[in-house]
Amino acid sequence: MRRGPYTEVYSVVQGAIDQEDFFQDHVDAEEWIRERAAEADADGLTTEVYTIRHDHDIETECECVQYLTSHKPDYTFPEDDAPEEPC
Repeated sequence: MRRGPYTEVYSVVQGAIDQEDFFQDHVDAEEWIRERAAEADADGLTTEVYTIRHDHDIETECECVQYLTSHKPDYTFPEDDAPEEPC
């Protein structure tokens, strides 16, 4: 059971949702994003990565996505470099 804040991370490949995961540790989230970047470099498919920060337990239903101010991806691969800053 996960308690406390977490980050939801998901990738969209060529316009279709591909993978999604949840992280409480930014280091794990960064590694996940680097893996998506490597996959995009290998297959050449445009991959967008989005992150949503949640300041509540994962078991809590939320509408956090409705409060996003930007609907643009946080990263686009293979054009962008892998993240250097924490999520």
